[in-house]
Amino acid sequence: MFDRIMLMDLRENVGKLNARAFAELKSYKEPPKVIHDIVLSVLTLFFQEKSESGELEQWNNCKQLISSDLINKIGEFDPTASDAVNSVQKIAGTLKDVPHGAVAKHGSLPAQHLYNWAFVCLSLLEHSKKMNDKRPGVTQAIAATPQSDVITEAS
Repeated sequence: MFDRIMLMDLRENVGKLNARAFAELKSYKEPPKVIHDIVLSVLTLFFQEKSESGELEQWNNCKQLISSDLINKIGEFDPTASDAVNSVQKIAGTLKDVPHGAVAKHGSLPAQHLYNWAFVCLSLLEHSKKMNDKRPGVTQAIAATPQSDVITEAS
């Protein structure tokens, strides 16, 4: 429950990022590894095939995907109802390489917001994966509104 509340707050923070904020990320010819790892983690949630093929290892390919469309995807993304569960290991491995506090050292507000958002999404994805692993054959659909959380199950 706490993670879902955090996710809604973080969506709002990311939604406030404008073209200028993303221009900062796109201005890197080669970003610090921390910045690339954060962007790679976020993009992996939406572009799993590109991630699996290794395309997102190249910064120029990542830069092309940093756009207002990405902000929209983040705003609509529900990690508990996503097939991104398949990406949990890759995202966890990438974010594990980002030392806590390292993002703030680089002074990048967009990267900080994306990191916080990705970290909470990862937590929710891991929780969903554990729940699905414990209950094979049961599909769980979760729909949340700002006013309430509704959980429905179907088998």
